[in-house]
Amino acid sequence: MPEVSMPYGQRDDRLVHVNDLTEAEHGAAARCVCPGCGEPVLARWGPVVRRHFSHAASNCSPNVMSLVHRFAQEFIAGQSHLDLPVFVTTLAASVRGRDYSKQLELPAARMQIHQASLEKTLEARLRPDVWLVAHDGDTESACGQLAVEVNFRHAVDAEKLEGIATTDFSWIEFDISDLDSECVNAAEMARAVGQLDRWTWLQRPERRSAQFNFKLGMEWHASAFVPARPNAVPVVKPKPFRKFQDAARQSSWAKSMLARRRTETTRTEADNIAWFAALSDIQRLAVCGEISSFPLEWLPPHFYQVVAGPRPSGIKSHAWTWQLPLWSKFARKDRGFTSLEVAAWLYAVLGDRQEHNEYASTNGFSRLAGTVHNFLVNLTAQGLLVSEPTVRAADRVFLRAPDAAEKLEEAIKMAVADGH
Repeated sequence: MPEVSMPYGQRDDRLVHVNDLTEAEHGAAARCVCPGCGEPVLARWGPVVRRHFSHAASNCSPNVMSLVHRFAQEFIAGQSHLDLPVFVTTLAASVRGRDYSKQLELPAARMQIHQASLEKTLEARLRPDVWLVAHDGDTESACGQLAVEVNFRHAVDAEKLEGIATTDFSWIEFDISDLDSECVNAAEMARAVGQLDRWTWLQRPERRSAQFNFKLGMEWHASAFVPARPNAVPVVKPKPFRKFQDAARQSSWAKSMLARRRTETTRTEADNIAWFAALSDIQRLAVCGEISSFPLEWLPPHFYQVVAGPRPSGIKSHAWTWQLPLWSKFARKDRGFTSLEVAAWLYAVLGDRQEHNEYASTNGFSRLAGTVHNFLVNLTAQGLLVSEPTVRAADRVFLRAPDAAEKLEEAIKMAVADGH
C-alpha cells in the first residue's frame, strides 16, 4: 500500500483525520488547511488511491508524528469524562532498625471534566500536554486537577519526571506508541483512550501524604504511648460562636428526635452508632447539648479545648465535634470507661475524620486513642473526671467526678459573665 503523505488537515483550529470525512467532503469540500503552512489542502481518495490530504498549490510535508501527538491532545481535551486506572504503589519506612512496607491502592475512577487546555505552564515551568480540571462536584476520581502526557514516540524523560515529583498535582501518561501514525482517526483514538492499560500514573499527590503518615504510624507503632502531663486550666482556641448558635437553633429538633428514638424498644447500639454517624456536625452538637442539658451558646471551654502534650494527630476534626459527644456518651453516666473504649466509639461514629486504627503502639494505643487519653487526663486534672494515675494507661478507668455537675455549672456562669 502506498505511503500516505498527510493524514490530517486542520479545520477551525482542530485537526481532522481524512478517514473521518464523509463522501460529501471530498476535495475542497473538506474545508481544511495544512497544519504546517496554513495553505488550503484537498481531501483525496478513490478506487485505487488511499485517503489523504494534499496541497492545492504549494508543497509542504508536516511531521506526521507531531500531528498524531497533537491530535491525541485535542481529542483528550474534548472529552466530557476520562476513565482513570488503579493507582498502586508501595510505601516504605525504616524505624529503629526495622523495615516496614505497605501497599497503597487507589481505585479506578471516572473524572468528570470541566475545563481543558493544551500545554498549560505550571509550577517549575512544566507544561503537560493536556491540563484537565474536574467539575466541583466530582469526588469519585479524587483528581481535581490532572496533567496528561501523551507518549506517541517519546515517553516522559527522567528530567521531567524529577520536576513532576516536586508538584502537588496528579500526572498520568497516555501511551499510543504502538499505533500506526497514518491511521489514528477519531474512532481509533476513542478506542485507545478507553483502554486503561494505556494509562500509567506518573504521580499522585496522595502518595506523598500517605508515605508521610505511614512513617509516622510506624514510628508510633514501634514506641510506647506515654500520656502527656495534663493542663490544669483548659487551653482553648477562639470559641466557634456561630456553630454553637446554629446548633442551639436545632434544639427543638434534637429534643423531638431523642424522644422518638427512646420509644424504639428494638434499637441496638449499632443502630445508635449508625444514626449518630449520619448526622451533620451541627446536628450532633444539638443532640449532645440536649442529652447533657448544656446551653450550647455558653458551652464550657472544657469541650473545645486543646489537648495537652504532643499531638499525635489522631483526630482531624475540630475539638467541639468530638469532645462534647464523648462527654455525652460516656461521662454523663455513672459507670467507668477507658480511653480505648472511647476511641473505638469515636472511630465508629466519626470515622470519616479520624485516623484509621491500623497501627497501635507497643502498649496498645492507636494515635486516636492517644489523643483521647490525653483529653481524658486533661478532664481529670480539671476535676471533671476521677481516675487512678498509677494504673497502666490502657487499663486506666475514668469516671465522672462526684462534683462535676457543680463545676460545669460554675464554668457556665463564668462564661455568661465574661460574655463568652
